Amino acid sequence: MERLAICGLGPDRPGIVAGLTGVLYVLGGNIEDSSMTILENSFTWIVIATLPDGVETSTLEKELSKLESAMGVRLFVLPVQKSSSVPEFGYNPEPHLFTVAGRDRTGITYRFSDVLARFAVNITDLHARTIAGQDGPVYILMIEAQTPQNIDWPALDTELNLLASEMDVEVRHHAIDSAML
Repeated sequence: MERLAICGLGPDRPGIVAGLTGVLYVLGGNIEDSSMTILENSFTWIVIATLPDGVETSTLEKELSKLESAMGVRLFVLPVQKSSSVPEFGYNPEPHLFTVAGRDRTGITYRFSDVLARFAVNITDLHARTIAGQDGPVYILMIEAQTPQNIDWPALDTELNLLASEMDVEVRHHAIDSAML
């Protein structure tokens, strides 16, 4: 079986998910992992899928080109190798959720992800959005991550709180039950 990443972007409208999954269904493909969301007014997605033996990538691309024309989206197909989602460095089994909220400013995502990287926190999902606030735009950042079993929580909390104070934002974190995901 061939493993592929199918990436797409286009104006949001009903039927995009049905179109993409319909192409995979007809070809006998299987979705192993996916993330689909609306960013501003654009529908974006990445799907990791397998095609059965005998179905060529070119056949998938031909069928997807019909979807591109019909839905006004752009699609890209790339081969991917099977790997574990997280290196086996002794990560805690439950994911952790980090949230940052405050007045929108340049560098929030970079600065907080940099702190997490220095503590070997592996970001597995990240959502960021700017919303209207009473005093101007408010930036909301949500990071789902896996934390090392030997993480120094007091030191991480100190660094996160210092950065939150410097950037005038709120930061919170807590473990989340992976069964709820």
